Amino acid sequence: MTGEPAGPDLETAALSRLYFLGLLEPAERVPVLRRITARIEADLARFSALDKHLDKHLDTLDIPEEHRDLVTHQRATLDYGIAAHRFMLEWFRDHIDRHEPPNH
Repeated sequence: MTGEPAGPDLETAALSRLYFLGLLEPAERVPVLRRITARIEADLARFSALDKHLDKHLDTLDIPEEHRDLVTHQRATLDYGIAAHRFMLEWFRDHIDRHEPPNH
């Protein structure tokens, strides 16, 4: 619960921690949420870097005609991942703001 969210499925790691967050002492909750947001930020940075790399180099690649539809949908998958991570990041930041103790 209080460890770093690990593994390839960030959404499952984040939501399982969120689901049981009420079992922790109040002072332990925001640090857990901050670890989740840090992981989201790191993953989003990697996806965004890949997106920029593709934007820069995709036009120069010689993609065979039979693979162009595949590349289109692979790119859509990356776009979805970026959008999902942006949403998660915004949602978890808002949740922290609503549950952070005053005087912080």
